[in-house]
Amino acid sequence: PDGRRTVAHRILGDVEEDRDGLGVRAGRGALAVTRERLVVNLGARARLDAVLEQPWRWPRRALGGLGLGHLVPGLSQYWHPHLLGARVRGSATLDDGPVRLDGATAYGEKNWGRGGVPRAWWWGQAATQPDVVVAFAGGILDAPGVGVGATAIAVRVGDELAAFAPGPAVVRARVDATRWAVDAVSPRWRVELRATADGEPFDLPVPVPGGARHTALLSHQHQDGRLELVVWRRGRVVHRGRSALAALERGGLALDLTTG
Repeated sequence: PDGRRTVAHRILGDVEEDRDGLGVRAGRGALAVTRERLVVNLGARARLDAVLEQPWRWPRRALGGLGLGHLVPGLSQYWHPHLLGARVRGSATLDDGPVRLDGATAYGEKNWGRGGVPRAWWWGQAATQPDVVVAFAGGILDAPGVGVGATAIAVRVGDELAAFAPGPAVVRARVDATRWAVDAVSPRWRVELRATADGEPFDLPVPVPGGARHTALLSHQHQDGRLELVVWRRGRVVHRGRSALAALERGGLALDLTTG
């Protein structure tokens, strides 16, 4: 909240996952995640304890954020934004100072795949008001014999979900070092997203699978980007909003990217 830039990370062993849900535990108390709580303890300088209340979860559907893409085998990455908003109760410790998190808005997603790191990816997330949450993710989807760029976007507007994935919907993304733009159209919904970020990004570590456990600084992420969102339903604007706390990311190759 005061402009400090703090990144703390650790490679953890002793990992246990909840195969029937979204839980994971690692590092003998360093990380504990359930559907309702997130606890991180990396020492006195980096702690977090957050309880998630009033969650708005992805409606029960056969497919997740990638739509029909979940049926394609062998992709390097799959993406599902399972939690599109929750109220937070808790606190964090960064360096030597506490930060109260009560009243913040939480978002949660899951990424998985056959291993490896995509050649390039782009991502963003923001809440333009407490009950309007948007998230998008795209990348080079490498499968045997295939290497194409694709983007998916999901917007929660109140109690409704507008989800766009390549195939049934038309999704076009344009990304460079400081700008993210996504346009998506389906028979019922239309979304226009524009985001920008200034200053140097956080260079965040990405786990690199393999025999030797290590990370690489491949994720370049802003936490205070500016995002504008317009949502149409059946040709009528149902939301027009902004956020000055958008999370925006580019990863992998340093290229200007246009996909559709």
